[in-house]
Amino acid sequence: MFAPKLTGSSLGVDAPVNRICFRGDLRPPSEACRVENDFDAGRAAILGSDAMEAREPGTGPRYRPSAQKVGDADPESGVCVTPRFAVAPLFPIQNFPWTWIYMIYVEKAYNTKMRQVLDSQSIVKDVQKGSLLTNVVRYASLGFVDNRPTVDMQEATNIMWALYGDELIVDRLPARNIIAAIKCKRNHIGLTSNYMNGIHYELVPPIVPNVNCGLPQSIYLMGLEFLHDELNQHPQGTTPTVQTGFHASDSK
Repeated sequence: MFAPKLTGSSLGVDAPVNRICFRGDLRPPSEACRVENDFDAGRAAILGSDAMEAREPGTGPRYRPSAQKVGDADPESGVCVTPRFAVAPLFPIQNFPWTWIYMIYVEKAYNTKMRQVLDSQSIVKDVQKGSLLTNVVRYASLGFVDNRPTVDMQEATNIMWALYGDELIVDRLPARNIIAAIKCKRNHIGLTSNYMNGIHYELVPPIVPNVNCGLPQSIYLMGLEFLHDELNQHPQGTTPTVQTGFHASDSK
């Protein structure tokens, strides 16, 4: 599968990415995809527009503050994508039983995950200095108490909670960069409160190609091949959890 190396380490500006990413979105690809009384009734079709746009455009992503752990980017301030297919079914984090997964070629993006990584390291350093907590480790065999503060696995998970989403954000995604979309059924019960525990999803055919895709034919065909492989070999799965970052897929 074509996936050029992620080169953008940008925190405040968009930098080259040049790779295929994915986005979960409630809007259907086209009017032809609508089903009466379905979840996407009344939503504007994406492929009929010029681009996916931020609801509140500005000078890049805004970060939502979070006490003693990394903050995620406000999805209203940009268009969120992920290079990890199994994460896309989570989005949007709303209690809808369906979503669409879009495969999109991203040329430039804000590397919001790198921002989260750096922020998490800063928080961990504060913890280790004892400004947030002190964890006393006893070495009975040595006969002394080691008062050096440390961070256990649960604390590290809490601090770095947002990293499992592999988030990137762009200001605008041209419709010509969309390769295809596929509908996705998901276990949405309590999704807004339990999304960090992972949800079960099922890919629902057919794949909807973007016949007006403006990308090179090689990228377009590789993208379609990837989606066909996912649909045929991994039609069901579970999104990653914040505890492990892993996901499970049900192969045919």
